[in-house]
Amino acid sequence: MDFNHSSELDDVRVSTSQHLLLLLVPMLLFGLLCWMFSGPGQYPWLLLCGVGIIYYLAYSLGFFLYFSVLSHQRDKVHQLTQINDATMELMQLHQYCGSEHDFLSALLSKAMNLIPAAEFGSVIKVDEYSKRLQFEAAVGLDVKRLQQLNMQLHQTFQYKMTGGRCDRAILLNDTDGGIAADAHGAEHIADNRIRATLSCPIHVDGKLYALLNLDSEQPGSFSDYDVSIATILTNAAANALALYQHAQLIDQLRNYDNLTGLANRSYFEEQAIQWPLRSGVQSELILIDLDNLKEINKQHGLEAGDEALRQLGRTLKECWPAKALLSRLRGDKFAVLTYGDSTQINAWLSDVSFELSRRIPGLRFTVGSAIYLGNLAEAFDIAEQAIVSRQQHLAKK
Repeated sequence: MDFNHSSELDDVRVSTSQHLLLLLVPMLLFGLLCWMFSGPGQYPWLLLCGVGIIYYLAYSLGFFLYFSVLSHQRDKVHQLTQINDATMELMQLHQYCGSEHDFLSALLSKAMNLIPAAEFGSVIKVDEYSKRLQFEAAVGLDVKRLQQLNMQLHQTFQYKMTGGRCDRAILLNDTDGGIAADAHGAEHIADNRIRATLSCPIHVDGKLYALLNLDSEQPGSFSDYDVSIATILTNAAANALALYQHAQLIDQLRNYDNLTGLANRSYFEEQAIQWPLRSGVQSELILIDLDNLKEINKQHGLEAGDEALRQLGRTLKECWPAKALLSRLRGDKFAVLTYGDSTQINAWLSDVSFELSRRIPGLRFTVGSAIYLGNLAEAFDIAEQAIVSRQQHLAKK
């Protein structure tokens, strides 16, 4: 930092010395010409001083105008560099954010840093189907109170001023007060302080995903240049979000069963190796085998069988109260790795059985379990043997 600052000062010194030469040399030449062409004993000092003063004032004015324009251009270049850095960071940020919420919070922070007029700000997600608005992030506003608002997209100025297209940034510089706040329904939350709003849509894969809103207490705070900056940022954010969502989809397809939404076997085994064993808390591996899936497929068709598998996966996710790894291993076999003693687990399994029979009457499953001590293969063998023993016992009845 010190080196760069010193270099800038050296540049200014060099530029100043050059300008002094350009100021003095013409004056010396003009004085020489006056001396050469003046009569003997006559030297026009008054004329020389007058011309010198006029030249000095004109040159000084040009000198300061030059540095003013140069300083302005440097500020613009610096700001453009910041914008470029911000867009590059946004394109890479999706790799490090744990969720879309984290990414949108980072986007809002960068937008407010690049647009100094912004005193408040928020990012509002738009539900694709209901068009309901959900405040994801806010600066200078109470995000918890904002999240309690029940607002629809058609209530926003973004929607009204674009004829429902929401395809461009909208600038509201309200001089009367109160109007700009209604651009995103925050007038009650912000005590009607908002006097100017810049609202920019974020489209992901051609669909309206969210609105970036920047606000100020001062009317006329935002310029067309600010609109351009916000548009550049939201376009970069849209591309980054598309990459993030595609990466999540690839991860989902690679690690999860498409039919039930539960982890597939490879991902389950990968996570089970990292399962933290807790002192004083038992970990247990539970295997679940659907008994009559083949009968359902034969009597009612494969779609009915798929629905039975879907409902078992959904029931496990909804009814299992403890932290657990839930997986569809293959076909009609499921696995649960969880904390809890035998009494708790039996009670949870009873809840799953009851709820599943309510959703699909007649669907039955057999359970085998084993205490998990970190050796997954051993726990699998014990649990599978327990299932086989129970199925043989039921077959004899």
